[in-house]
Amino acid sequence: MPVEWRTEPPGPVADQVEAAVRERGGAVLVAPVGAGKTTVAREAAERIGGSSAWVTGTVSDGVVPFAAVQGLIDVPDEGKTAAVLRAARESVADGLLLTVDDAHLLDNLSASLVYQLAVSGAVRLVVTVDADAGLPDSIRALLLDNLLPRIELTAPGSGRVDKSVDDVVASLSGDARAALEYLAVADPMQAADLTSLAGSAAVQAAER
Repeated sequence: MPVEWRTEPPGPVADQVEAAVRERGGAVLVAPVGAGKTTVAREAAERIGGSSAWVTGTVSDGVVPFAAVQGLIDVPDEGKTAAVLRAARESVADGLLLTVDDAHLLDNLSASLVYQLAVSGAVRLVVTVDADAGLPDSIRALLLDNLLPRIELTAPGSGRVDKSVDDVVASLSGDARAALEYLAVADPMQAADLTSLAGSAAVQAAER
C-alpha cells in the first residue's frame, strides 16, 4: 500500500497523525522550522494516550552514540554494533508510543534504532523532521522505504504570503519589475550599477 503524502495547515494535522498511529502504527511529520511540528506531535500523543516516551535530537548530541535515547534503553557496555542495536531495541517496551522530535539531528545509532523499531513494529512511532535539513541515513531510509505514512505540514500563512508577493509584483509597472529582476539575481547591488543596467526611470519606479 503506498504511503500517503499530505500537505495540510496545522489544524487538521494532529488528527491525521493520530489516525496514522492508530491505523498504521506511526507517522513521519515533515515540516520546515517554525511550522509547529513539535506542537502537533505533542497534541497527537496526548490524544492517543497510553504508555509513551519522548526523545529529541539536538545538535550537541548528534555525535554521541545513543545520546537521544539513553534514558529510554539499556545499552551493553561492549559488543558489535549489530548486537548492541538488537539489545537496545529489545529493551524498549512493546506497544510504547515513542515520539522522536527533530529526528534529523539524531546521532547515527539513535537513528538506526528508530529505523529498526519502525521495521519491527514493536512500538508506535511519531517522528518529526525538518523538511530543509540533511537527514541521517537511517531516517532518510525510513522515508524512502515507506515504512510509515509521511504527513507534510506547511508553515502557517506561507501560501498567503506567496500569493501576496505575487499580487504585488503583478501590479508593478514594467520599469519597476525590470529593476527588481536585476536585484533578484544580484542583490545587493550598488544603486549606480542598477541605474546603469535598468535605467534611472526603472530605479525610481522600483523605489516608489
